[in-house]
Amino acid sequence: MKKQFIFYYFFIIILLFIFLNVFSNSKVEKLMDEKYLNIATQIQQETQTLLEQKQETTLILALALSKDTLVQNALIKNDYTLLSLEDISKMYATDSSLKYVWLHIIKSDGISFIKSWSKQKGESVLGFRKDVVKFLKKPKITQTISVGKFDITIKAQVPIYKDKQFLGIFEVITKLNSIANKLEKENSIPIILADKSYKKQLKFPFTKMFIEDYYVANIDADKKILELLKKHNIEEIIKTTKNYRFIENYFLTIYHLNNTQNKNLGYIFLFKDLNKIDLSEINTTSRNFIFKWMSIIIVMVLLFFILLNREYTKKLKNDVLSKTHENMKQMEVIQQQDKLASMGEMIGNIAHQWRQPLSIISTSATGMKFQKKYGQLTDEDFDTTCELINTNAQYLSKTIDDFRNFIKNEHNKTTFMLQNEIDSFLHLIEGSTKNHNIKVILDFQKDILITGYEHALTQSFINIFNNSKDAFQEKKIQDKYIFISTSVKNNNAIITIKDNGGGIPLDVLPKIFEPYFTTKHQGQGTGLGLHMTYKLIVEGMDGTIKATNVKYRYNKTNYTGSEFLITLPLATNNN
Repeated sequence: MKKQFIFYYFFIIILLFIFLNVFSNSKVEKLMDEKYLNIATQIQQETQTLLEQKQETTLILALALSKDTLVQNALIKNDYTLLSLEDISKMYATDSSLKYVWLHIIKSDGISFIKSWSKQKGESVLGFRKDVVKFLKKPKITQTISVGKFDITIKAQVPIYKDKQFLGIFEVITKLNSIANKLEKENSIPIILADKSYKKQLKFPFTKMFIEDYYVANIDADKKILELLKKHNIEEIIKTTKNYRFIENYFLTIYHLNNTQNKNLGYIFLFKDLNKIDLSEINTTSRNFIFKWMSIIIVMVLLFFILLNREYTKKLKNDVLSKTHENMKQMEVIQQQDKLASMGEMIGNIAHQWRQPLSIISTSATGMKFQKKYGQLTDEDFDTTCELINTNAQYLSKTIDDFRNFIKNEHNKTTFMLQNEIDSFLHLIEGSTKNHNIKVILDFQKDILITGYEHALTQSFINIFNNSKDAFQEKKIQDKYIFISTSVKNNNAIITIKDNGGGIPLDVLPKIFEPYFTTKHQGQGTGLGLHMTYKLIVEGMDGTIKATNVKYRYNKTNYTGSEFLITLPLATNNN
């Protein structure tokens, strides 16, 4: 009987070990996929930002030059010798990032007045430039991305006026090479391709490089990557539905380049050396999984020997207590790793939040510089631009303050305004809500004071938010909503957070606050997020937290989701 018991006991342990190993490998694979999806999203966002900055710079240059008195006088006198667009183009190539900039002036009758890249002038462009015909009928500032006879270009067209008299069009045409150079500085390797449907249109290709029938637009394209692409079918790569794929030892994501009518012009292939991608956090998570499951198996083996060898019970009891103490220390380490993981996500959010303000500051300063250089900077323009720069700088400063407060490890209770803490939490996740297209609907009661651990409460809100975000991704929810409301009832602050993520499975719902328990709503981490949220609110702040599934109607649409109801005692001076 004893031998049979031993056999079955160890058989169960072996089965448990196999199951946990398969489960851990599956979890790590999911984390790897999330990591690569985040990298693909980040690279594509950087590419989009650089394109928008290039368009803004091109337009600012066109606006500044269209107001130049030399340009206006040359058109009025019909004397192109008063200008040298070639010299202006060379100046920008020397003094700015615009290494390849073409300038073109077209008179109001559709006659080409002067070009920076050619000595040919005096010909009518109306027969082959439909955009010019449309512009002359209704002059207005225009921006486009297109494939022409020479290259993929960004073009800005600005009307030239003198004393309200329409004189012609100033065109500024720039290429995508500077965007490729900036992406390389961010450790991405870009290959810019025009779609093969434009091959016949590219009669004078600037780089003279083609792969299959796809024109290579960046003149300094990495030769090693070009050779790599030649060995693979580009059409099959483009048809890949996933946001990323691997080609030999490289990670690849593709940015689809469209014009203002959303017609496909080409593609920006964005490669990244796999050896330069940091996977340390996933490796740490994998080790944590192994540690956790091995701890369970070790405890089971220890219990087995306790049952068989009662004379050693006291010694083994001490061993178990020692192991438990070690596990408690390890749990503290894991909790700190959760905090670091949240900090990492916050840094990613902040980077996303900062892109637009930094772009506005850069573009405003550059525009003011050009206006001053060409004598077009008025006091009103100067004050407006300075105010715009200051507003965005204050926004960046607010982000820094919120993040600094978030990472504070304070253990003292303080009295604070609930709405201020929720506002800081919303500011910290602003980048993530924009990145994942999540709409946050607020309904606040003002002037609610509570006493507790202010920044730890922010961490609790972030844990609940991350569960909703993961539910949206897993269930591929299109219209994503999170509703946050506050109120006061029976000397308690009531905080309600609900989503439309489909709800929590009924067999899982009673267990979500247990330690190390993970659900579909939890992505990367140790399973301690909601457990620590429960301990903070119930044990640390004398409150309650309850999770339920709810059905509700919003904007004439029915939704199902999870709802977290938190109650916290009001501060004494609030009573």
